[in-house]
Amino acid sequence: MTHYLRVMAAKLRGLFGDRRAERELDEEIETHLRLLTERYVKHGMTQDEAASAARRQFGNVTLLQEVNREMRRIRFIDTLVQDLRFGARMLLQRKGFTAVAVLSLALGIGANTALFNLADVFFWRALPAVNDDRLFTLVRGDGLEWPCSYPDYVDYRDGARSFDGLAAYEPVVLAFGNRERSRVVIGELVTGNFFEVLGARMSQGRAFLPEEDRAPGAHPVVVISHDFWGREFGGDPQLVGKTITLNNHSFTVIGVAAAGFTGVSNVGRADLWVPMMMQAAAKPNEGPGLNSRDRGMYAIGRLKEGVSRAQAEAELETINRQLLQAYPAPPDEESSWRGLPLSLGPAQGTLYSGIRRRMEMGITLVTILTGIVLLIACANVANLLLARGASRHKEIAIRLALGAGRLRLIRQLLTESLLLALLAAAAGTLLAFWINRLLMSVQPAVLQPYELKVDLRLDLRALVFTLLLSMLTSVIFGLVPALTATRTDVVPALKEESGTSGGRQWFSLRNSLIVAQVALSLALLISAGLSVRSLRNRQTIDPGFDTSDGLLITLDLGMLGYSKERGLEFYRQLNERLAATPGVRSIAIADYFPLGFDGRLGERISIEGQPPPADGQPISVVRQLVGLRYFEAIGVPLLRGRDFTAQDTASSERVVIINETMARRHWPNLKDIGEVIGRRIRIGVGSDGQDDAPWSVIIGVAGDCKTGWLTEEAEAGMLMPISQNYAPVFQALARTNAEETTTISALRREVAALDPNLPIKFITTLRERIGIQLWLARMLAGLTMALGCLGLLLAAIGLYGVMSYTVAQRTREIGVRMALGAQAGDLIKMIIRQGMRLTLAGVAFGLALAQALARGIAALLYGVTATDPLTFTGVTVFLMTVALLACYLPARRATKIDPIASLRRE
Repeated sequence: MTHYLRVMAAKLRGLFGDRRAERELDEEIETHLRLLTERYVKHGMTQDEAASAARRQFGNVTLLQEVNREMRRIRFIDTLVQDLRFGARMLLQRKGFTAVAVLSLALGIGANTALFNLADVFFWRALPAVNDDRLFTLVRGDGLEWPCSYPDYVDYRDGARSFDGLAAYEPVVLAFGNRERSRVVIGELVTGNFFEVLGARMSQGRAFLPEEDRAPGAHPVVVISHDFWGREFGGDPQLVGKTITLNNHSFTVIGVAAAGFTGVSNVGRADLWVPMMMQAAAKPNEGPGLNSRDRGMYAIGRLKEGVSRAQAEAELETINRQLLQAYPAPPDEESSWRGLPLSLGPAQGTLYSGIRRRMEMGITLVTILTGIVLLIACANVANLLLARGASRHKEIAIRLALGAGRLRLIRQLLTESLLLALLAAAAGTLLAFWINRLLMSVQPAVLQPYELKVDLRLDLRALVFTLLLSMLTSVIFGLVPALTATRTDVVPALKEESGTSGGRQWFSLRNSLIVAQVALSLALLISAGLSVRSLRNRQTIDPGFDTSDGLLITLDLGMLGYSKERGLEFYRQLNERLAATPGVRSIAIADYFPLGFDGRLGERISIEGQPPPADGQPISVVRQLVGLRYFEAIGVPLLRGRDFTAQDTASSERVVIINETMARRHWPNLKDIGEVIGRRIRIGVGSDGQDDAPWSVIIGVAGDCKTGWLTEEAEAGMLMPISQNYAPVFQALARTNAEETTTISALRREVAALDPNLPIKFITTLRERIGIQLWLARMLAGLTMALGCLGLLLAAIGLYGVMSYTVAQRTREIGVRMALGAQAGDLIKMIIRQGMRLTLAGVAFGLALAQALARGIAALLYGVTATDPLTFTGVTVFLMTVALLACYLPARRATKIDPIASLRRE
């Protein structure tokens, strides 16, 4: 037993590379040899004869040591360590090669890591402080419509057996504070089981109780976020049980959510949560009540264990069909979402489905482009490894001659490739960190207090992705060069001092890689060119109004429960006070201003003297409520008729101004659009086209302007005086000569003078509205241009490397040609011709690839076709010019070769 333990201890020491085991083995061998030598001396041999006989009898000492080491060590780990050490030495010996290869790969890996992290945040990462793959959101149609109403939610919750819990919620903007500190915060109206379904915990206090989710208005309680608790209350440990003021109502704080939980979106935040039953206080003057099936909201559920997503979707759709039969959806646009099918979507970013949809398109495109960049980088490094393998052909031949197996050499070369990839992964991680910092700094400005809080810091998932990507790339760019380098004819390679074995094979492979690089970089550049031209076209769009130096504030009188009479008086006084503010040139009030996505509504109308449309549906036009001097302030021309005046009141005849598109579309037979003045329309008719609403007289025709998206055509629209059509939410536009911060302070001061409890809901400028519209196009153009230039740079480096190596390998040939009288121009033409043949082949493949790629991004383009000939021609000429320069430099260097010196060296 003791002997067995001693042997095991020796093996363990050997396993961990203990030098003591080596010394003990050497001492034991020497002891055996000494004893054998003494025995042979006793038999009459001399000391030298006895020592030789002892060694012959004992056997090969070196072999015995190796066998012993094999028994004591894990061979694979030992060999891997040796390969890593040798590979590191080889990379250090060729620092220039290593630097170029690592930089090329780092650019590709870094870009892909940054993109993966961005996609992870928007599409895959679990909700903050919630990590459960059984959470799903209800999705209606393509994800941009409301999934349900509150009564629908109750029916789904009570009827669906596939869920452990189903919760409903909707965003809400609240006035928080009192006379001293009144401002707007983002909250969510939620059902009582919201936190239970999401599995969110409380750091203090409790979540909502079941009874707080039953009686409307009976329980004014609130749960606040951990960040809001620290930011607004200094982390007061005694806050639970105290009251805060929301929309001029007192709410009792019952809990503080755990740190990190900010609601149901990865790209935004909620500061607090209010029970759904407090909807009347949180959203006064909302319109349809909580029990209306036309009032939409969101829902999220947790699947039961063992229930598949498909089973839950089938059950929901069955209930949905039953509800449609019991409560048919009205045949109007606002309620059409109820007829769309239900499905389950990922539990991220539901509140920002519009942003999510557009981001999906952009990220998909950039994913393809960054993948192409990585392929170009891999081809570049593969070319470098092929050239390096050609220079190491004699070393590899010697190893093969000494008995090294081909698989062993391939493993050694792949280990060197892996080291390159790991170094590139480290550099690429730093690059991805920098790219993320850059992306976070250029996040789009959005209407305050909404925020896009996209946390793009690299997490463990991104680091694992980087590691896996680096290992994959090491195989991609390292395998073929390793196979090619070890396919060496030993005898010729040992005889030659220079040159390559199997040159034609590896030259052909190198050429193929260059063709692929040129083709991929051309596709990248054409995509970038199309994106840039599309952006320029968007930037030159005339929105139809003046976008310069205009400051917009949004107020919501409904937050504080203003009546119609009190609200109209507030409009009048605010208009007067703002007009008298120093630095303000003009002022206008409207329920919304163009290109804002924050109030654009449609109205059904009927036209006096005209039959209803043939399809039986009423005419629908975009409507806008405006105050006095609106056209002067916004910069939209009044083409015919008159503007609204102070005499257009609630008691006077109802009047309306229509735009040019509406005049020409619905009165197409008029010789002049001015003839429409004096005609009458009825606004707000029912779905059957009949109503007893009063007639409104057309008093003017205004010029067209873009109301929704900048890239949309002008819609038929009408403008009505806000004095005759009250709206609690409105905006004020101030044209000013003063500094923006000065004007904002003045506007805040005037609003506070009228009502200190009323916070400004949003603050923005007309230019920022244009910027929000163009943000995605700008990001897309910038990213595609950066990736295109990067791909071109890598392709140019690869082409330059190939031509430089060609010149180096053909030194003797060039020397002979020069000795025979060849002119420098002839040599330059010969080398450039070879490089441009590769370029032209790459251009041919690249044009085909670019056409396929361009068709995929056609939906993101504006004012330019996916096959725009100017872009394709210009980018192709530019790429060939760069390729010509990459070929010219090595060709020019070839003319400097001394023919005598090159012949003597050969």
